[in-house]
Amino acid sequence: VLDADLSTATKTELFAKEFPDRFFDMGIAEQDMMGTAAGLSTFGKIPYASTFAVFAAGRSYDQIRNTIAHTNANVKIYLERLIFMDIKKILSYVDHTLLSQSATWDEIKALLDDGIKYGCASCCMTASFVKQAKQYVGHRLALCTVIGFPNGYSTTATKCFETEDAVDGGADEIDMVINIGWLKDKKYDLLLEEIKATKAPCKGTILQVIIETCLLTDEEKIKMCEIVSASGADFIKTSTGFSTAGATRNDVQIFADNVASHLQIKAAGGISSLEDAEDFINIGDTRLGTSRIVKIVIAMEKGEENDKQDSSY
Repeated sequence: VLDADLSTATKTELFAKEFPDRFFDMGIAEQDMMGTAAGLSTFGKIPYASTFAVFAAGRSYDQIRNTIAHTNANVKIYLERLIFMDIKKILSYVDHTLLSQSATWDEIKALLDDGIKYGCASCCMTASFVKQAKQYVGHRLALCTVIGFPNGYSTTATKCFETEDAVDGGADEIDMVINIGWLKDKKYDLLLEEIKATKAPCKGTILQVIIETCLLTDEEKIKMCEIVSASGADFIKTSTGFSTAGATRNDVQIFADNVASHLQIKAAGGISSLEDAEDFINIGDTRLGTSRIVKIVIAMEKGEENDKQDSSY
């Protein structure tokens, strides 16, 4: 693997740590990197050349065309997309999340510490931790919890009780799951009534409505945009993260095209990179339900710290 001084951003540093004798940092020199990759291929090697796409196209187009493409050299070119949005801005959209059944208080406390440190919009956890979490963070961070989670088939009375209990415990935001069976049965009035009923005990607390897009047709997603827009809820949310798939760009685009102007959009599940986060925000998201973005930033910081240590005298 050859990299152009971007191993932290392109994640090739992971390969370098595992196989240091097969990794070459070529410096800020994409032209030399492509030429070297082509030369290695003539000796039967299969080089991977890694850089940002904009640098490959701008700095080394001739080398790619003449020494790799024209000669049909067996070179793999890995191009990373450049992130244009400020990482702090991306983090400000994140609901940093831990909903694992085996989550411990120490893990929740670490989640909260990271949420505060990185300026996240909120931290999301199961309701059993909310009161303790509120005592720990006070007003330094918004707390989010889940209702009727993850399947949504609790009774309306149960969802209302869960909501009231969570709000009394200190929750600032509520994520409720709809009754998906009702949607399949076209019981639209019941869906609307239930969301309104769940909003009542929120007492001004933000209500986010999870519709589990991976189980729905596009027509059903559009219908839910209409219902949630009329319900008094604050957000429509794609996914629990516990079903067959998470958010897709198509889901968020459907939301953006069909929700009322006052209703905000939250993507959740499957947001695995800064590129994903930037794409969702650019489409129309105002929140991102994910645990991975903070982990990525932490890993990037560790990589930068390691780079500083490696270059010190």
